[in-house]
Amino acid sequence: MLDELKNQWRSGGMVIRLILLNAGLFVALHLINLPFWAMREQGPDILGWLWSTSNLHALLLRPWTVITYMFTHWGFGHLFFNMLMLWFMGRIFEDLLGGKRVLGNYLIGGLAGFRFYLTSYNLLPVFDGQAATSTILGASASVMAVLVGIATYRPDYEVRLLLFGTVKLKWIALVLVLIDLVSVQEGANSGGHLAHLGGALYGYLASVQLR
Repeated sequence: MLDELKNQWRSGGMVIRLILLNAGLFVALHLINLPFWAMREQGPDILGWLWSTSNLHALLLRPWTVITYMFTHWGFGHLFFNMLMLWFMGRIFEDLLGGKRVLGNYLIGGLAGFRFYLTSYNLLPVFDGQAATSTILGASASVMAVLVGIATYRPDYEVRLLLFGTVKLKWIALVLVLIDLVSVQEGANSGGHLAHLGGALYGYLASVQLR
């Protein structure tokens, strides 16, 4: 199995490498926590060193989290959906524009999403008092940058979706952005939805410039 993973890393392309990084970190976090969970003891706060926050003081102490947050997941559903979307859209992106641009959109899109989240939580009145305790993790902003990026570059590219049939990329991107615009008001994960929108905006602008 290890040899197969090494082979996938070497020959699978950038999308596969990003998926392996996300999945590998997810597994490592849960394996480290497993014995502490079994003994009902408090494990090391590794997650706290990887996810990021809108708390400016905490961010100054852990600046690397603006990168590590976009590879960090705790819930399996969160990881699965993000990696499914990255696999589905990332392969199209990589086929058309290459692995380096996939990586660029992933990383810079994640940073753009984080910046939008950070600015919103520290400046918008609706988030008054929440910046000190808000945290963010997951690849969603990065994945949205890849998804919207390729949908902007080739809006009429058609894919087949289960239950929906043939759909153009522009409609998939539009629906997901609209979901975030509506869901950001619900409060449960406003920071995550803001990051999605920031990543989507970067993906759009980068592809407009490229075109």
